[in-house]
Amino acid sequence: MKTLDKILTKFEENVASFFYIVMLIDILYAVFMRYVMKDAFQAGEEIARYCMIWGVYIGVSTGTKKRVHLGIDMLVDRMPKKVKKIVTFCGDLVVLAIYIVLFATGCFLVIKTIQTGQRTPALQIPFYYVYLALPVGFGLSTLRVIINIWNDHFSKNKDTEEYEEVLVS
Repeated sequence: MKTLDKILTKFEENVASFFYIVMLIDILYAVFMRYVMKDAFQAGEEIARYCMIWGVYIGVSTGTKKRVHLGIDMLVDRMPKKVKKIVTFCGDLVVLAIYIVLFATGCFLVIKTIQTGQRTPALQIPFYYVYLALPVGFGLSTLRVIINIWNDHFSKNKDTEEYEEVLVS
């Protein structure tokens, strides 16, 4: 599982960084064109929007790895260790089910978009490239939840200090 975790982390960091860097360059270029050259860069907003979408959905997976998504910790923190572990496990299973549903929905949306042949207004690229962010992001998040469940509840070599630190923070 550690190898898969390292591969996913490298992939997420590189892909998210790529999209945010492209978005930054695109916005700076659009501002330069508008205010210095007095000419609008028509596709600038569209490029920035799609890069943001991809960056956010890849970021969902990173957030899942670090367990920084919304949760109700006040009640869980006051529970005994064994109860806390059971509640956390059940919560992980619920999150896993949600991610699987979102992954499947994203795949369905991509298939429907391929069938309709929709294209983006300014760039004229197939819209399914944009919608692919959903199954990719939620697929990665699903893998992250599975890794978290494995490491926290089933791994023989699990790092209990890291687990306790995540639950406390």
